[in-house]
Amino acid sequence: MERLNTDRSIAPLVAQFVPLKIETDGDQWGPFSRKYSHEGNGIPIIFVVRADGEKMYGKSGSLGDELPRFLSSQLASAGRILTPAQLSQIQTAVSDAQQALQSQDPLSAVKRLDTLKKIAPAGKLGSYAAAAIAADQLAAQLVEDGKAALASAQEKLSSGDKFAGALGILSANRIYGALPELKKDLGAAERELRKDGSLKEIVAQAEAVDKALALVSTKNGKKTAAEALAKVAARFPDSDAAKVAQEKIAELESTAADGQTGAFAPPVGSDKYRTWTDVTGSYKIEAELVEATDAAVTLKRKEDGRIVKVPIEKLSPEDQEFLKQQ
Repeated sequence: MERLNTDRSIAPLVAQFVPLKIETDGDQWGPFSRKYSHEGNGIPIIFVVRADGEKMYGKSGSLGDELPRFLSSQLASAGRILTPAQLSQIQTAVSDAQQALQSQDPLSAVKRLDTLKKIAPAGKLGSYAAAAIAADQLAAQLVEDGKAALASAQEKLSSGDKFAGALGILSANRIYGALPELKKDLGAAERELRKDGSLKEIVAQAEAVDKALALVSTKNGKKTAAEALAKVAARFPDSDAAKVAQEKIAELESTAADGQTGAFAPPVGSDKYRTWTDVTGSYKIEAELVEATDAAVTLKRKEDGRIVKVPIEKLSPEDQEFLKQQ
């Protein structure tokens, strides 16, 4: 033990260990010796315990001149040695990724773990430190989730649910494509999907929905995503894309956070829902204004949440005046 503290020639090696001394006639020896067995009956007894608690060496007897070689060989089997700064970076990334998964946001979890690639690729940190093991386990979980998402999407595609399958493949690649273990398979699946000419329109619709869903991870994400989904529903009326967009809007509204009572902000100076009338006065709906252009207005029906698009010239003069005031 004294040599570990005084021999400068082995100082760089010793710096990568945490030397501990336990007296065999002290209180700590009993619990320690029951947990870790050793060979021999002499003194001193030398143990090497890895960061995860696994015993790597346990024998009695002095090492003498073999100490430098012994330290080097133990380090070779001890896994990657991380600096305090690296450990702190990993701990923060793991905490953020876990919170993202709890919020059902795997994309943010993947992105957060991907920031550790300057240390080592996600899932391959190669250290037995608790934080590194947690990071590798999270990466492995995300890989399995990504594989499951891809398999589910491909099954839907082959069973005839073309839109769900296309959307699943695009979303899986966007979310999990940064993981090295999945990058090749996910990229190949998306390329194969886009090569199928018969699916061109379906892929275009699925891509529009996926791009809207990707906005959930941005600032004001739920509100922005819901607005984008409403535009998708208006762009592809009476389609699978519109149906899924409306379902996702309802989900986002029901989980709206940060004080939002809904995914959309109502126009200034108006109620969230108002009665809209056509130019003849015979058709009326209770709806929320989603978007207005010079040509048309996009409304969300209060009754069932459906998105409808109405040309401006078909609205009553009162409604047209209301839009001008907004």
